[in-house]
Parts: sequence; structure tokens; C-alpha cells
Amino acid sequence: MNKQRIFCNLDFNQQGQQFGVYSIPQSDNLQPCGHNGPITVFKNGDGPTLTLVGGVHGDEYQGPLAISRLAHWLDLNALRGRIILLPSLNTPAMRVNKRCSPLDGGNLNRTFPGDPDGTATAMIAHWFETIILPQSDAVVDFHAGGKTSIYSPLSMFNNTDGELGSQNRALAAAFKMPLSLILGASNDDRSLNDAAERQSVPMIACELGGAGGSNVTTNNYAWQGILNILNFLGIYETTVESMPETSFVQLQDKSGIVTAPKKGLFQSWVEPGDRVTKGQEVGVIRSLYNMKLAPVPITSTCSGTIAMRAWRGQLEFGEQAFLVVSSEKYK
Repeated sequence: MNKQRIFCNLDFNQQGQQFGVYSIPQSDNLQPCGHNGPITVFKNGDGPTLTLVGGVHGDEYQGPLAISRLAHWLDLNALRGRIILLPSLNTPAMRVNKRCSPLDGGNLNRTFPGDPDGTATAMIAHWFETIILPQSDAVVDFHAGGKTSIYSPLSMFNNTDGELGSQNRALAAAFKMPLSLILGASNDDRSLNDAAERQSVPMIACELGGAGGSNVTTNNYAWQGILNILNFLGIYETTVESMPETSFVQLQDKSGIVTAPKKGLFQSWVEPGDRVTKGQEVGVIRSLYNMKLAPVPITSTCSGTIAMRAWRGQLEFGEQAFLVVSSEKYK
């Protein structure tokens, strides 16, 4: 028997629209009876199940906004299948606008497969991997750079062998972000991507902007991506904006991770989406205290596209300043 401590008050097989909660049985000084997270299920007839997830990190908002919008836009009668909406999977973290949970300090995207007898974050991870994923035919997990970084809109998928890898790639192509990042074998197996792989469920994640908020552009990418996936799966037909085909990219080992050469004030010369060459100066670190000290250049360690840059004005030595991706060598 699959042990669970999280309780959900919805019947996933019931026809129609249901608004409910899942309850995390861990209390604190403000919530003595535990914490609830929102969940909505639409079901009309038979067909595939699409699960949309936001708020795995509590300072990332494009997903929660788009998923909440969908809940009030969708016409149940036009649906052919089931949609599970989880706009803030890590609700405790979202309530305090922080990446990690205030209940246990847990990073949900580094906690799968979780533990029903573990911390609040571990219970959420276990419930999602063992209850939600097995019911899903496709999953989209929405992320952004949070308060510390900003991304060029991109999707990400595990490049697994066989049919699942092909299905992941097809989802990314259908989602139509400017970039689609192929995650290699070094991807963290505690992530939601790897949870989906363990359950053999096609899945993509995405990164849409960041800086601790949202804007018109990134919100539109999230919304159009959802509509594209609905059409692709054949569970809901709707008009979508014409979008260019995605460009598949990858990391060149770890060389695409560009770090700060010292602690100090961070100034970037490039933005996400810009092309750079190996050795190009992409930013500088300036001294916070001694103006006589010359700025220290940050140089790109490979050629490619800036997928992410740090957003904070000060960086620590060794902190990631940029992520550079290059065109795939896909066979």
C-alpha cells in the first residue's frame, strides 16, 4: 500500500470541474492544523491527462499566474480529457515569497522522490511523485529565475533513451519557447524532471524570466505555451499565436557555467538571449569598498547564447553569473 500523509479532498475521476485543496499535516505557530495548497481538476469524458505545475519555488510567478488564468478561461464542454492544475505546489514557500519552504528550509526541486514520514517538503514531493504523476500523461513544470536570476524563455527536458526521451522532446517542440535545453545525465535526480522519468511520464520544465516577479512578455510566453500544449495533446482546441520553432541547445559540460571571479558589485554587459563568443568579456565585478581597485572582468568560457544571468547587484566569489548554452549535437 502506498502510504500517504497528505490528504486531497478531490476525486480525480469525477466528471466536471472541482476546486479543492491538498493538506500538508505539519503545523507551525501560525497554522496549527497544517497547511493547505490549491488544486483544481477539470475532467470531461475520456482522454489524456495534462498536469500543470507552478510554485515549486516560492519566488517564481509566471506559472502560478498562467495556471490560475487557465482555471477561469477553460470551457469544460470543449475539453476532451483531464487537466490537473497545481499553481503553487510549494504553497508554504509561496506564502513568504521565498525559494525554499519556511517550514523546513526544503528546496522542493531537490527533494524528490520524497518521504511520507519526512519533512513537509518531503511529504509534498512523495505525494506528487506517487499520486499525481502516475495519473498524468504529460506534465509541464513552470519555473523562473526567482529573486536571484533572470532567464531567456526556455523549456528543459531529460534526454532519456527510447520513447520517453522522444516524447519529452516533442513536448518541448510543441511548447515553442525560443530555446529548449536538453538536460544530460548530470541533471539532479532529486528534481521533478527526474521524478517524471522514474514514473515514465513525458514532462518538460520551463524557465521564464525571473527577478522575483513577472512581466507582460514572460506571462505571455507561459500562456501561449499552455495553449500550444493543449492543442498538441488534442484535449482542447483553441487559436494560438504563431510562434517560431524552438532551438534545441545544450550545455558544453560545465564550461557553460560562468562564475564571479571575486566578491563585489556585479555589472553585466549582456542580457539573456544574446550571443557571445569564448573569451568575450560579458561583465565585470567592481569593488564595493575600494574605488582604486580596477574592475575584474568576467569572460565567457564558451561560445553560445546567454540563457541566464544573475540578477542580484552583488555576487559572492564563485557564484554563478551566467549560463551559456550552445546548439545541440543531437543524434
